[in-house]
Formats: sequence, C-alpha cells, structure tokens
Amino acid sequence: MSSDENASGHSKRALNILEGGFADILHSIPDAVVSINEDQKIIFFNSGAEGVFGYRSEEILGKPIDLLVPKHLHLSHRRQVRDFVEAAEPPRYKHARGGIFGVRKGGELFPAEASISTVEVNGQPVVTAVVRDVSKQKEDEATLRTHSVAMDRAGEAILITDRDGVIEYVNQAFTNITGYSAEEVIGKNPSLLKSSAQDPAFYKELWETITAGDIWSGTLIDRRKDGSFYPSKLSISPILNEEGYITHYVSVQMDMTEHKKLEDQFLHAQKMESIGTLVGGIAHDFNNMLTGILGNAYLTKKSLDNSAEIVERMDDIEKLGFHSADMIRQLLTFARKEVVETVPVAIVPFVKEAIKLAKTGVPESVTLHSDICSDELYVRANTTQLQQIMMNLVTNAYHAVEGVKKPKITVSLDRVTCTEEHQDLLEKQCIKLSVRDNGQGIAAEHMDKIFEPFFTTKEVTSGTGLGLAMVYGAVKSHDGHVEAESAGLGQGATFSIYLPLTEMNLFQEDREAENPLDGLGRSVLLVDDGEEVLETNRELLENFNFRVLTATNGEEAIEAFKVNLNQIDLVITDVVMPIMSGIEAAKEIRKLDRHIPILFLTGYDESYAMGRETLPEHSMLITKPFSMKRLGQGIHSLLE
Repeated sequence: MSSDENASGHSKRALNILEGGFADILHSIPDAVVSINEDQKIIFFNSGAEGVFGYRSEEILGKPIDLLVPKHLHLSHRRQVRDFVEAAEPPRYKHARGGIFGVRKGGELFPAEASISTVEVNGQPVVTAVVRDVSKQKEDEATLRTHSVAMDRAGEAILITDRDGVIEYVNQAFTNITGYSAEEVIGKNPSLLKSSAQDPAFYKELWETITAGDIWSGTLIDRRKDGSFYPSKLSISPILNEEGYITHYVSVQMDMTEHKKLEDQFLHAQKMESIGTLVGGIAHDFNNMLTGILGNAYLTKKSLDNSAEIVERMDDIEKLGFHSADMIRQLLTFARKEVVETVPVAIVPFVKEAIKLAKTGVPESVTLHSDICSDELYVRANTTQLQQIMMNLVTNAYHAVEGVKKPKITVSLDRVTCTEEHQDLLEKQCIKLSVRDNGQGIAAEHMDKIFEPFFTTKEVTSGTGLGLAMVYGAVKSHDGHVEAESAGLGQGATFSIYLPLTEMNLFQEDREAENPLDGLGRSVLLVDDGEEVLETNRELLENFNFRVLTATNGEEAIEAFKVNLNQIDLVITDVVMPIMSGIEAAKEIRKLDRHIPILFLTGYDESYAMGRETLPEHSMLITKPFSMKRLGQGIHSLLE
C-alpha cells in the first residue's frame, strides 16, 4: 500500500469519526465548521460552511484549504497551520482565536473570526476551524463609528440620558456651548442647565410629553457653567426598545445666541425703516408749510418801512423756521433718506478743530482730554454732518458726566483694521473716532434703544432725543459703523464710529453766485399742488422782477407751456404732485423745448422724490424750505 493511499485512508477514517454521532450537531451550527488533514486538504465542510463560503460540500471536499484563504496569505497560512500541528508541548489539543479574512467561491474577501483546534484521530492530526462571517458586524461597527464621529462633531449639542434622566453621553458641541466637560455631567441630571427663565410648569409639560413617547421641541433659556444665560432651541426624542418601552432620551440643542442677535438686528432695521417712511411723509408736508412761512416772512420784511422791531421779529421767525427744517433734516439723515454730498476730509486736523469748538460748550469743571494720532488720514465725508456727529457725541458725554466727581471726557482718534465684528467694513482700513466719558453709563435694557429717535433718559426739557439718532443715521450714510459700550449704570460709556479711509484728493469748493437776483421781466412757469406755497412763491418771484404763470399739476403745466410756447424762460416745478408728477411733466415739456431750464422743488428728501430717475440735463433740484439766497442762486445758475 502506497503512502498516498495510507494518508487517504487515515483521512476517511478521520472524517468518519468526525461525522459519526456528531454530524447533525455540526451541520446545525450556523457558523462554518471546516476540518483539514495533515496535507491541509479539506475533509469536513458543514452546512454553515456552505452558506459562508458558497461551495457545496461535494465540490470542496478533498480540495486544498488554500481555496478558502486569500492568495497573499497562502504561504503564511500553511506555515501557521504546520507550526500549530507540530507544536511539541502536550496536550495535542489546541485552541486559537483571532481576526482573519476568508474567500468566497466568487473570489470575494470577507472579514471573519475563527476558533482553531487540533486533535489526533487514529494517530493522524486533524485541524478544525469554526469560522464566523462578521461582515455585517463590521459594517454595523463602521456605521456606529461614523455616527459616533458625526455626533461628536455636530454643531448642535447632543445629550443622551437613560429613562430616568441620568446623562450617559454628551458630544463636544455640548461642552463648547455649556462649558461642562463630559466627565462633569455624565451620571448627573440635565437640570444643572436650568435657568430661572422658565417656571416649573414649563418643565412639567416637557416631561409629560416625552414620557408619553412623543417628541418635544421648543425654545428656552439655559445656563452655562459660568452662570451666563443663552437662548436655545431644543428637541427631545424618546428611544424605544423592541417591546415599545422607553429606554433612553436623546436631546439636540442649538445655541440661538447669534440667531437671536441677527433677529434683533433685523427687527431693529425694520423699525428704523418704518420710522424712516413715517419721517419722509412728515417731512413733505412740514417742509411745504415751512416754505410758505419763510416766504411770507421774507415778503413781510421787504414791505416794512424802517420798523426795526418788526423786522427783528420776522428775523426770529425765519431763524425758527430754518431751525425746524434742520430738525427734519436730522430725522431724514437718521433714516438715511437724505443724499449727502461728500468730499475728502483730512480727519486729524478736522477733529482737532472740532474739539476746540466743542470746548466752548463744555464747562471748565469738565476735563476734555484728546488722544489723536499723528497720521495723515483722509475720509470721504460731509463736513457739516461730521461736525454735527462730533458735537452730538461730546454734548451727549457732557450730559452723562453731570453730577459726577472729577468728570472727564476723552476724544481719541486711531487708524484700525476692522474685524469680523464690523462685517460691512471687514478687513478695511478705517479711522476709529471714540468719545469716552466716566459718567452715569447706560443700563443694559437701554443699549438697544439709544440710537432710536426721541428715546432719551433725560428730563423732558433736557433734550429732543435726536442727537444719537442723528449720529446713527449720519454714520450709516457715510458707509460707516457706530457702536456704544458701557459696563452698566455708573460705569461710564464709550461711543465709537468707524469710517473707511480714502486717498487724498485735492478739491475746491464751488462758490455759489453771490449776485443779487433780478428777473429782468423774464417769464417763469411755476407749478405746485399746494395752493399756499404756490401763491407765496409767485409773490417771491414777482418780487424778483419775474413774470409768473402758474399751474397746480403736471397736466396744467404742459397745457400752459404749449399756449405760451417760446415765451417762457424757466420752469419751476414741485416734484411730487397728483395727476402728473413734475418729472413726468418736465419730460413732456422738454419734447416741446429741449433747452428750457427746469428748477425742481421738493418737500421730500431727494432720494425719495427722484426715485430711480436722474435729473435731466440743464436742471437743478432744491429741497424745501429754502432761503431766498439759495433760490436766487439756483435760478441765476440755470438762466446764466
């Protein structure tokens, strides 16, 4: 008998022994059970192995075990099996367990776990491996690992408790938002985040909802580890087991601090826009009335004969009228409804001169200190508004230090690079002009109202509440940023404005015509829907030696122009009128005479009055109320 036949006989006897009495048990095991002889050929292959590897028992028996092992591991696998079998120390029964890879019939590799043992059957070693396919387990582990990483890196705080509310897991965002580390909260109750902002009934309703198996969601105020409060949006979901019982709760919390800040800014912007719309409407009617008052005041003065007392009173009426007009302009500036002309301004000498002027209005008992940089800096600004900003901020600071021991106001000017706090100016080079005082400070509940028009904490007779509103509007109209800081009542306050720097640009101011106006009998078509304004302006123009034709709307103006074609030297028209606006009428009139000069008047701010229209060539826009000098200069410029 040959050695091969001898080995084959031993294998058959081993296989008979393996199957004898244990076949049903081995075939009922869901894991793969594979036995090999000393030649590393398969002598047993149970039903579980057929399912795992994809081979039928009859097509794999007697074949090398290499068929079930990845190619790159063939040599090392044979060596390991041989070493395992030939190990010298008794007993000849061994067990090994470790992570391996198997190969299915189609060549697919899969992760597996194996328990390996060896026994002698009739003096011949038989190695048996119990192999478990762990593909699904590995996939589940990978999915779990992905979910775990995703939860830990999520931007929202995730917290998991058991059914009694004891914390079992928190992610990194929870730590970032609350300030508590995982070690500090695991094993504790989420109540450590409670603030006094919600009453017990709130939490009772929350607990009743989730214990009933429903999801709760809402907003609340929670408390960080450092004691500070933060708004949050929270959802809590119960986790049920296969029997439908709640085992855990998972909560997802979003820090709403930035969202709340943006929401407040949006609401503030809406409120400012509403106020601006209201102001624009008031300005039109009020400016029309002032135009009539000032025009009549001028005509009355002209008709008086050396009555000094009455002339003085009329002068006072004019001053009060223009002061009222200035107040409307401040409101329009606050609402950013007025277009301002800007020029390059050397800001360092400008601020120094403004401080000198401001000192005249501040008592000597108040220390007015300045800290001005020496750089040559230019901003593009309207000098009148810039001066008004300075005066309003210093005046506001002066009122704040009244009654304070050793009152002090500090004005500082620096070059800065704006940060993310000032998004519109991000990374831009700017000037930072600050006015700091050691006065009464600003209460926290007033911080979001201080730039609103007519808001004031002063006595009724101590201010209009327009000063800081004007500052806000003026700075915004210069594409700048304004902010206020105060640690609270009694801690003083600092107001800072940021304006973008510009390149130096030499310029010259236009000199307005100073010559007295004489109409020389020329004809003017005057158009206005306000009867009183129309009559007053007619008298003014006649006083300047003009012949005046009148119309109360755009359609009347066109008809009057047609009738008097080639006889009218100038058209003066209101912009906003019923039936047909001054702009539309001007377009039709220019079709009849494309060279006719046109002077537009408006009681609205310029941007609202013109809308998307641009001024036609050889025309001018003047806002009401206007001085006689300004009216005369406008007419003179157009006619000459």
